[in-house]
Amino acid sequence: MTKRGLRSTRNPNPKMKKAILDKRLESLCKKAKGMSILFHIETGLIVFTPGENNVFAWSSLIQAKDRVKDYLSCSKNRRLIKFVNKAEQMAEEKEMEFLFNQLVKARIRVDELDLRETKGLLKLFAVKRAQNEERKKQLKETAENRVGSNDNNDGEENV
Repeated sequence: MTKRGLRSTRNPNPKMKKAILDKRLESLCKKAKGMSILFHIETGLIVFTPGENNVFAWSSLIQAKDRVKDYLSCSKNRRLIKFVNKAEQMAEEKEMEFLFNQLVKARIRVDELDLRETKGLLKLFAVKRAQNEERKKQLKETAENRVGSNDNNDGEENV
C-alpha cells in the first residue's frame, strides 16, 4: 500500500476494478461539483476506457460536449489573438529597422520622427547594443581560448 491506501499494482478482478472505478468517479464528481460551486466555474468530467464503448460524462453528456466545444473555441480565439499580436510586433520591429536604416543613410532626420517612432528606435538601439555586447563577450572568450591553447605548447614544435 502506498500513501492514501492506494495499491501500486493493477487489480485483475473485473468486479473489484469496476467497484474501485465507481468509487473514484463518485469522489471526482463530488470534487468537481464543489469546485464549480466554490469558484463559479464550469466543470465537466469525461471518462472512458480504451477498448470499451462506455463513456462516463458528468454532469451530462450534452453539457460535457458543450463545455468542450466552448473550451476549444476559446483557445482558438486566444491563439488568433496571440498570432495577431505577434504579427503586429514583427511589423513594428521591421518598421523600426527600416527607420534605423533611413537614419543611417541620412535620408530622414531625427526631428522628423514622431513619439512612437522615437520610442521604437530607442528600444531597437537597446536591443542592438545588447547584441553587440554579447558578440564582444563571445569574441573575447574565443580569443582567450586560442591564446590559452597556444600557451600549453610551451616551446614544442607543431608537427
